[in-house]
Amino acid sequence: MKITQYKIINTRAKKYRRSLSVQDIRLEFTKDNLLNINNKLEKSELINFGLELTPFTFSQITKVNNCHGAKSCILNCIFFTGKQNIFKSKTLELSTTTMKRIRKDFLLQNDRYFFIEKLKSELFLLNATYKTCAVRLNVVQDIAWADLINFKDYPNIVFYDYTKVKDRLKKNSPIKFTYSVSEKDSKQDIINLLKKGFNVSMVFKGQLPKQWENFNVINGDLDDNRYNDPRGVIVGLKYKVPQGGRTDTKFSMGVE
Repeated sequence: MKITQYKIINTRAKKYRRSLSVQDIRLEFTKDNLLNINNKLEKSELINFGLELTPFTFSQITKVNNCHGAKSCILNCIFFTGKQNIFKSKTLELSTTTMKRIRKDFLLQNDRYFFIEKLKSELFLLNATYKTCAVRLNVVQDIAWADLINFKDYPNIVFYDYTKVKDRLKKNSPIKFTYSVSEKDSKQDIINLLKKGFNVSMVFKGQLPKQWENFNVINGDLDDNRYNDPRGVIVGLKYKVPQGGRTDTKFSMGVE
């Protein structure tokens, strides 16, 4: 993502957010779901649901940082890639998918109680409907949901996520985390995490290697079944060029 396009996105998003009404968005999500299934989540063994809000990019607008570990990944975030791009085809107007993500984030920032209660009700329904399903609460953002939700209330749901916040990596965590490597991590930092049994995602240019520093590399692009991964492995991801092309920042991805 080029800086010029990044600024255009922020300008468009800021204008769109100013047009929103809490009452209207609350009414929308009284009828519609916060959780959904996207193209990546469909590549899964279980039925996978995800929550798509907005990443660090929009913190300049909301003053609320949805991705506390973000650095160079800001301009290369997965938010800007995929079939549902940030803009409508051949225009600089925000896409339908982007606007819906903004509305969800707007609701969280402006009526947190309603948002959390609605999310809990959807999780309760999934827990009652499926013998086992999976939920990824951070598809493009990196929020500490463990501070807001009691995961023990949903025993039939497997929760999993990527994160750039090391403090969330705990052996007894109710969320199956994959740590997302960035330029702030040294090779030894990564090796230490792998030795402790944590999984880390790394972005590779070109073909994925079979091993990295004697640790196995699995293909994280084949599916989103991170809850089934063996422990202490590299989740290899191929670099996805963001809409607007590559940047001059150090090569690194955001939350995948």
